[in-house]
Amino acid sequence: VVKHGILRVKGFAAIPGKPMRLLIQGVGTRFDKHFDRAWGRDEARSTKLVLIGQDLDAALLESTLRTALSV
Repeated sequence: VVKHGILRVKGFAAIPGKPMRLLIQGVGTRFDKHFDRAWGRDEARSTKLVLIGQDLDAALLESTLRTALSV
């Protein structure tokens, strides 16, 4: 099921308390995630995702993701 028009997601996430970044990849209903490497000493810990889809509402998606991160 396509939710919010998202067809594909790719990127990585900064998980509080984890020394490694979480790699995220998804296409349709197939979704994979795993910790791929430690954050670099001078690397900013931040979540960066690329969403590909149809008629995406950027403000709604950002709000939904921020809400999910605060839980």
